[in-house]
Amino acid sequence: MDAVRSIGPSLLWAAFDGGARRAASDSARASYDQSVALYRQTMLTALQEVEENLAAAAARKAEKATLNQYQVDIVSFLNVLTAHLNLLH
Repeated sequence: MDAVRSIGPSLLWAAFDGGARRAASDSARASYDQSVALYRQTMLTALQEVEENLAAAAARKAEKATLNQYQVDIVSFLNVLTAHLNLLH
């Protein structure tokens, strides 16, 4: 019987905690959402950096190939300049 009497007040307290549990839950969810957003932004930034580095490597390779072609009179110097401009962008 004592166990039943002790449950009543604790249930009543839980029901009327002034919204503290709800606020704590909302705060935890907001913190989680913020962490997820930060993670996604970090991943997007990393992927963008990888893409930019791959594009730069490809441009360097194309410039070198075009310069080699120019040196053996396969292409004009305009091709070399175009490849160089692509590297700069």
